[in-house]
Parts: sequence; structure tokens; C-alpha cells
Amino acid sequence: MKTKEFRAHLTHKFPENPGSVDTGISVCLRIESSLGDLDEHFANDRCEKLMFLLTYTAEDNRQGREAMHLVPSGGDIYTNTATFKKWIKVYKEFCEKESGCLVIANPTKNIYIAGYEQTRIKNERDLYLRQIDYCFETEEELDHFFVDGITDYAENNCDIENIPYLSYQYFKNVEGEWYFRSNKTECYVKIVPSKISESSSLKVFFHTLFERNSIEIENFLNLYLGD
Repeated sequence: MKTKEFRAHLTHKFPENPGSVDTGISVCLRIESSLGDLDEHFANDRCEKLMFLLTYTAEDNRQGREAMHLVPSGGDIYTNTATFKKWIKVYKEFCEKESGCLVIANPTKNIYIAGYEQTRIKNERDLYLRQIDYCFETEEELDHFFVDGITDYAENNCDIENIPYLSYQYFKNVEGEWYFRSNKTECYVKIVPSKISESSSLKVFFHTLFERNSIEIENFLNLYLGD
């Protein structure tokens, strides 16, 4: 568990409630001591198994069932398990922020920014007022921007024989953040390209983005930079 970094994240999230910062750290350390390293859980399955183990319903409580987890709960197992799960969700949010690739998997009628606090917004106009670097209303807009960016980048990098490597270098050197609306979920996804070397999920995203645009990239490079 990245205790120091998580504390900084909680301090940003709860600037007027230092008690919540201490509670979050304490609860996560408690869970980690019983169920294993939280960072390994995130790396393995984005904490999905961990959150499953920390599921304890009102019906479970009424039936007097044992919890699936082994975290000492002390008093009310129902309330305490809900608290454990809440803080694991917060730690997962922190890990997603650190990894540079954040996705909101559960869409609603409203739009969400996948960001520091998964901030809820009312409409697209609010999104543009957040001083973000790039925002794409569709994945197709992102694709066009990606292809154009690689073409421009290639003008100063004459070796275009290795297009995958060239595309990777362009992506890695992009400054700022990208937001795009997912075609599947209709929610916004935040991408920080410069963190690709630190994030396996971001590498998967880049590979997918490149593969679906590779032919167009090659055609553009041959058209504008070919002999």
C-alpha cells in the first residue's frame, strides 16, 4: 500500500476533514494486514475480488451469516464491512488516478468525469469549463486526433519505418490529459498519455487505439512523408 501517496490523495479529497484521512489510512492498513497487499489486488484485477469479499448484505446480516472476509470487524459486522468496502473503493480510485487511466464502468443518465473524485457534472458545457486539455465527444474524434498527431510528430522524426514505435513515442510525449466519451458507456474516460510507461492498463488502451487506426496512420505517413 502506498501509504504516503494515499494520504496526500485523501488530504486533497477531504481538505476540511483530517479525521477522514486518518480513518481511511487506518482502515486500509487493517484490511491489508488480513487480505494482502492492496497494490497487488489492484494490479491483479483492479480490486474486484477484494470488493467481492467485502460484500455483506442486509439479508446476510438478518440470517446471521459469516462474512466472506477475515478482517477483524469488532462490533457490527454489517456496518463495519460496508465501511471496509467504502474505503477500498476510495483506494481503488486513488490507484486509478496514479495509473493514469481511469474508466467509469457504470454509466448513469448523467455524465461523469473519471478524475480525482469522479466528479459529477450536469452537462457537456460544464466539462469544457474545467480547463481540461483535450475533450472528444466520440471515440472517432479521438481517433482522428491521434492519427493527425502522429503525422505531425513524424515530421520531426524522419524514421517512419517502425510505425508502432513512432506512434508509441508520440503517445508517450503527449502533454496534458485527454477526455473522451466512451461509445459503450456514454461516460467520459480520462487518459494521461505520458504515464504509459507506468500503467499496464494504459498500454492496453494505446495498443487498442493504435490497432484500430494503424492502416490510416500508415496511409497518412506514406502520403505526406513518403518519398
